[in-house]
Amino acid sequence: MERSQISRDPDKHKLDGNSADSILRLRLLITNLLNELESLDQNSLLLSEGYLMENNTNFYEEVARFEVALIRTALQRTEGHQIKAAQLLKLNPSTLNAKIKQYEL
Repeated sequence: MERSQISRDPDKHKLDGNSADSILRLRLLITNLLNELESLDQNSLLLSEGYLMENNTNFYEEVARFEVALIRTALQRTEGHQIKAAQLLKLNPSTLNAKIKQYEL
């Protein structure tokens, strides 16, 4: 679309609730994917018959690290609003609250 064809009417480009939520979810996914890429680079994954990780990485520690990243990102995106963050993550708010306490976030 050429610049001259773009409407200058701000109401024309407003998003409905579903679109705004979809964009928020997409941004959360992109942020988490970028965090994972950084993590993969930092952990120096080696390819063989499967993925071998250096430093004897613990599965449960990696899951916890990923959960913390997801929760932090959701809280940032919702400006600290736990109920909205829980909705974004498709979690029960009490589950999110328990995880926040568990990870001391």
